Amino acid sequence: MNKIDYKHIAFHTIVAFYFIWFIVFTILNIMALVNFFGEMNNVLNDMLMTLILLNFFMGTALLLVFKLFRNKSILDKIIKYSFGAMSVLSVTTVLVIKLKL
Repeated sequence: MNKIDYKHIAFHTIVAFYFIWFIVFTILNIMALVNFFGEMNNVLNDMLMTLILLNFFMGTALLLVFKLFRNKSILDKIIKYSFGAMSVLSVTTVLVIKLKL
């Protein structure tokens, strides 16, 4: 029987958590924008802004843990650029809602 490689299992777990986070964070940003341009429920906007902030920190933590593996594959570029795009989207969402553009 082969030896279990815990580092490899941890790597795949972090990648899976990252892509789950990516989907949830995208939906959260879309919900905030739909609420802002739709009904404009201020209580829901405040709650969504808090969740966006907390999820941004969670994504940053996942990215930092992923970087600890020092992976230099195409997956590294996909995660790096997708995180950058989601960061820009979340900052834009927060600015649109806070400045009421």
